[in-house]
Parts: sequence; C-alpha cells; structure tokens
Amino acid sequence: MERDKRNLIIGRAGWVWFGLCAIYMVARTIWGDVAWGVLSAFRQGAAWVLLLVCSLFAAVFHRLGKRQETACEHPVTRSGQYAWFCRISPFLGGTGGALAGLLGPKAADWPAWAAGGTVLVVGLSRLVATPLLYAAEMLLPASRRHLKARIAAAKAQRREAQLAKERILAEIEADAQRTVEEWNAILRPRASELARMTITGPAALEAYRGRIVDIGIEAWQLGGVACMRHLHTMAIEAAKEEASDPRSIEFIAPCWEGIGHW
Repeated sequence: MERDKRNLIIGRAGWVWFGLCAIYMVARTIWGDVAWGVLSAFRQGAAWVLLLVCSLFAAVFHRLGKRQETACEHPVTRSGQYAWFCRISPFLGGTGGALAGLLGPKAADWPAWAAGGTVLVVGLSRLVATPLLYAAEMLLPASRRHLKARIAAAKAQRREAQLAKERILAEIEADAQRTVEEWNAILRPRASELARMTITGPAALEAYRGRIVDIGIEAWQLGGVACMRHLHTMAIEAAKEEASDPRSIEFIAPCWEGIGHW
C-alpha cells in the first residue's frame, strides 16, 4: 500500500514538473531568447506540431493499452520497471539538461537546459518510445499467440453469455406457456359461461351481474389483471363458437370495474 502511494506521488510530481517546464519553455520561446542547441528547435512551429502529433499518437496507444489486461502481450511497456522509468523520466531529463547547461558555454542558461531536457526526455519516452515499443510488442510471436487466445476467450465468453440469455428467455417463455395452459384449463368453462350469459343482451344481463363479478374475481385471484384479460379474450372466442356477436362480450367490462386495476 505504501509502495503504491509512493509511486502515485512520484508520478504526479513528475507530471507537475513536466507541466512547469513546458510552460517555461513556451514562455521563453514567446518572450525570451531560447538557449542555443537543441532548445532552439522550439522556436520552430514544426516542432510544436510534431509534439502534438506524437501526443495524439501516444494517446491512441495509451487507450489501446488500457484494454489489454495481460502483461504477456506487452512484456516491456506493461512491466513495473518501465512504469518506474516513465515516472522518473521528467526528473532524469531535468537533471541531465541542468548538468549539460552548467557544463556548457552558457552556464547561466541552465534553467532553460533543465526545462528543455525534461520536455525532450518526456517527449521521447512517453510520446515516441512508448508507442513504438507497444507496436513492436504486438508483433512478437508470443504476444500474437496471447492476443489470439484472449480474443478467442472473449468470443467464447460472449457466446456463453448469449446462450445464457437465450436459455433464460426460453425458460421465461416456457413458464408463460405453462401459465397460459393452466389458465386455459381452468377458465375455459368460465369463458363459455360468460359467452352464454352475454348472448341475452344488456337488458337481461343485470340478472347475471353477480355471477360475472364472481368469475372476474376468480380470474383476478388466479393471475391478476392479465388473467382477466386472457379470460376476456377466451370469452370472445367462445362467443364466436356459440354463433353469437363477439361484441356482446363488451358487456362484461362494466361488471368488472373495481376488480384489481381493471
């Protein structure tokens, strides 16, 4: 735990140092004289364009790298030693640049050399070396074998998940079918009875209101409103078999008002 916390602090400190150096280089490029040598390249817009392109290139590979869950495919870039090097690379570049500036002909420019060394080392390590190493690792035979195996395992997992969903859906459909069959067995006589009662028309239907309500309550207790609607549909079919007008079944609806959420 302490080790992870230390690594996190060092990594954040490195990015803060890199950011300060980059700001210093931009400010010195715009408002001051840039030190001689490699730092003078920062005066050229092409250098900044190249830095931007490399940043986008590195971001793409960094995003791809997050998807790789195994270090077997990337033994270098996913190793702890390389991660540690990336964390301390800003400080290595700054130290090297400062020493080069102090030993050079213009020792007073050592801050610019330190900042330039930091930006240069971080740019080469993070934006150039890491993507290239990452791409090279993908070409290794062992990495390709692991990649194929991981892709095959992912496909098998997705296929198994799809089969599991299909099995669940099949079970749900089977349960629904069994429920409908149970309802049909119980409610078929009730549907025929409703069809016979509604043939008499709305005037004589008042005499059967109590029985119609009882049948509706029985259906609601059996399967709720869904069962009542199923019984209503069965009654329409029964009315057709009785050679009656199926629209007469609509007389049932007012009698069932207040049962559940009908």
